[in-house]
Amino acid sequence: MFDTRHALLAATASLALAAAPAFADTHTTTVEDPDATTMQDAGTAIEDAAETTGQALENAADSTADATAELADDAAIAAGNLADRIDNEWSEIADARMSDLVGANLVTATGEDVGEIENFALQNGNLVALAGIGGFLGLGEHDVALDMSRLAYDRENDNFIVEGYTQEDLENMPQYDDATVTVLENPNMTLREVVAR
Repeated sequence: MFDTRHALLAATASLALAAAPAFADTHTTTVEDPDATTMQDAGTAIEDAAETTGQALENAADSTADATAELADDAAIAAGNLADRIDNEWSEIADARMSDLVGANLVTATGEDVGEIENFALQNGNLVALAGIGGFLGLGEHDVALDMSRLAYDRENDNFIVEGYTQEDLENMPQYDDATVTVLENPNMTLREVVAR
């Protein structure tokens, strides 16, 4: 005899088997590999870091270029100022040998004796006076590099006036680093010749 219950079970089983491939096509279950996720995250992090580093390098290059241009402008202005001073207020010493200017006294605008010029050098393309500030008989001096554009020649007293600095300012200036200055090689050059370089 035909059992309806068996027929229904057979029909249900047939339908389930027929529907299984369709169900498998639309409902895929994936098991994620934790290492794959970690590697993907690491790759993304490296990519982000490379992009950030590239941007930082680009910004640094732009800043360096701007700073270099600014220094070049400042050097040109300083050179122009020194050339003007050679023709005007330094005309009496323009043709003096640099070695003759070594030992000249430095005073503040208020007349305080603050030190003396020990040598001349180039620093970042600018002519500087290497000066010993303070001390007594050469002891305890504070050695600084003063841009020549900050010095005015006092004809009457045969010394240099340090413009824009007090004695305290000069004593608090950082000492110059020998590695950042190039002492003039030829002490027989004149001030005019050095400025024209």
